Amino acid sequence: MRKNLILIGDVVGYGALIGWFKLGLWIDLLGFSTYHSRGDVWLPTPPAALNFLMGMVSTAAFLFGAVFLVTSGLIFVLSRSSRAGGGDHPLSDAFYGDGGKLLVKYLAFLSSSIVVPLAVRAMWKIRPAREFTIFSAFGITLAVFIVVVFIADLMLSRSTPR
Repeated sequence: MRKNLILIGDVVGYGALIGWFKLGLWIDLLGFSTYHSRGDVWLPTPPAALNFLMGMVSTAAFLFGAVFLVTSGLIFVLSRSSRAGGGDHPLSDAFYGDGGKLLVKYLAFLSSSIVVPLAVRAMWKIRPAREFTIFSAFGITLAVFIVVVFIADLMLSRSTPR
């Protein structure tokens, strides 16, 4: 029953991520609603540019969230089918572990989702193709998620006595 609730929490988190980026609530929060023009003037970002940026960010966030949700779903299904198999896999422990590991997972998910628009902006400044920008932002976001989970797991394993 506990794993079912965690999977439902992952689905809700994915829905919140997609809703956050599709509604554009992050635009003002992260400073994308204005840009620095020549002559030291701050101007509002044109609506067409905001829509274009929002589309790229939403696509990268959708890819990241889909990988997160598919991974969680696969771990859920595989852990149910291999209950008699013995010990848990470290990835299963990271996604369906105790309260501390779940907190790490959701904090890593949150911090990675904050990175998505920043990664798109950073990639867009070097002017690659749209697809490269989206997939690079997705890769950067996924790497941030993995690194945060890995570092937090190391810190948690060192802080708990054996």
